[in-house]
Amino acid sequence: MIMKWLWLYGVERPKNATGIGLFDVLETSLRRIGIQELTEEHCKKLVGIGTDGASNNIAARGLKGLVEEKLDWIYWMWCVAHRLELSTKDALKGTCFDFVDDMLIKLYYVYERSPKKCRELSELVADLKEFLQFDDLHKAKGVRPIRATGTRWVSHKLNAMKRILSNYGAYTNHLATLSEDTSVKVVDRAKLKGYLQQWTKAKCLLGCAFFVDLLMPISILRCEDEVYQLQQLKGFTSATQYFENNGATYCRNVSDCVKSRLKWSDVDMMRSMIAVLNPQGWEKLMNDDDSLDEINIIIQKFEIPLKGAGANVDDILQEFAAMIEFACEYIAIHTLHYQSVWWRLFNSPQKKDWVSALLLVELLFSLPASNAKVERVFSAANIIKTEKPTVLANSSLDDLLEINCDAVSVADYIPDKAIQLWWDDKVRRPNQKPRKKYRRHDTGANETESQSESDDDDDDTDWLEEWDNLIESES
Repeated sequence: MIMKWLWLYGVERPKNATGIGLFDVLETSLRRIGIQELTEEHCKKLVGIGTDGASNNIAARGLKGLVEEKLDWIYWMWCVAHRLELSTKDALKGTCFDFVDDMLIKLYYVYERSPKKCRELSELVADLKEFLQFDDLHKAKGVRPIRATGTRWVSHKLNAMKRILSNYGAYTNHLATLSEDTSVKVVDRAKLKGYLQQWTKAKCLLGCAFFVDLLMPISILRCEDEVYQLQQLKGFTSATQYFENNGATYCRNVSDCVKSRLKWSDVDMMRSMIAVLNPQGWEKLMNDDDSLDEINIIIQKFEIPLKGAGANVDDILQEFAAMIEFACEYIAIHTLHYQSVWWRLFNSPQKKDWVSALLLVELLFSLPASNAKVERVFSAANIIKTEKPTVLANSSLDDLLEINCDAVSVADYIPDKAIQLWWDDKVRRPNQKPRKKYRRHDTGANETESQSESDDDDDDTDWLEEWDNLIESES
């Protein structure tokens, strides 16, 4: 279990994977930051917990039920991003998307371990740029197909399909070339011919375009004829008719699956939070008296942590109304991003009049809407603690994870505090005199060696003198 706080990671191993085991780990992690017990008195600032959808986390007898027995105001959040991905995956299961997904994976493995094919593909793309007009909406950096599988299901699929739409003509031309290359094995050539036949079907290309628009509706494939990037599309009319007839069904399936995944959460409470934090609906909130009840619902839910933070609960509604009136009059709430609006409110000269209301807003912004950060910590932990360094202590793993995930860049790092911490760690000796320079001592072995070398030089000199005397006598 990984506990993520403002700056601290706690890595703990539960005794078992049940709700009781996870609850014990939660209490141990809280003690590490000074919270001795999971009680109302000690946990007034604990407002929300985010987990995945495992039964040991969200079941009534799991971690959620045990925590709510102690702290009834806790807002439990199953990662919204994870639920959206799961609902989309469920909605598209058993549809035409399975065919598109299968072709994406097969194309990826054609180039996965072949630098030669990647180089040929890059050269082909460079040549075709003079003739092809790539769609800027789908244009992506790089040429090699992107892996369509991974933990971020929607993101990986979107990136893979965008890459296909950007370089479709290059892929089909290269597949045609490889399928006729005699240097390629016969079995592989047969597979490549099959892939080429599938990719030249209009259903495959239009399927990529349709699902890109469905999963992230920001781009439209403008293809009005049966040729796209110099490639003739087979069955274009029937494929176009298919997606026109079934488009509404796909959208409805995704919407229904999203609603079913969100039923687990307190949707009314989530809607009230969005109404409070989203400046776009503030004018309606002020004109409708019933809408102010949404703020009262939130205040009643978090009354204990709000009082623990020093907020005057009775004044929150009045302060919030005054803050919204100020924002509607002096801030462009309809054109600015919501973060910019809140930044202006938190830094406004009138913020002292909205202290309790701003404490409520801080509480809502602190609630965990996604577990993406924690999931990245899991990935980093698997990289740091592999099978080899099994004796790595949890304290060392905590420090390494904090450096890996939250460390600032070297250019922005200010080492003054770290140096001061090192200096105060133990008694240093700044006034120590410099050490004397030691005289070099020659060992007996060196003396013997130098003496033997001098003796050898004397022998050579005597031998040369004898040789000169012999030559002179003969002459």
